[in-house]
Amino acid sequence: MVMGNDEGIRPGEVGVILSRWVDTLYAIRLKDGSFHWVDSSDINSLNPSKPTIAEGEVVQIKSNKHNHWFIKIGDLVQVVKVMDAVEYYKIFINDNYFWLANFELAPYFPLPPL
Repeated sequence: MVMGNDEGIRPGEVGVILSRWVDTLYAIRLKDGSFHWVDSSDINSLNPSKPTIAEGEVVQIKSNKHNHWFIKIGDLVQVVKVMDAVEYYKIFINDNYFWLANFELAPYFPLPPL
C-alpha cells in the first residue's frame, strides 16, 4: 500500500511489488529554495576526484531519467540529506509501473468486517 502522495498515486492505493533495488537517495534544495528527492543516477559531484557526495555539497544534475518536473540537466543543486542503502520497489499499480522507496510503502491489511 502506498503511504505518500507520489507520482500521481494517492495514499492508500494498493499495488503489487515486482522487484527490489538498493541505491543512495539525496534530498536536494533547488535555487528557488524548494526541496526534492533524487537518486544517484540523477546527480554528479562537481569534483571528479571525489566520487562520494556529502551533505552541503553543490552538485550538478546529470540525468532526468525519472522525468522529475523540477530539474533539468545541468542545473546546480545543493544536497541537504544523504540516505545510503535505500530500498526501492518496482510496483504495479493503476495499470502502470512505478519505483517507490521503502519508506513510501506499507503492508496492506484488509479491513476486518465490522
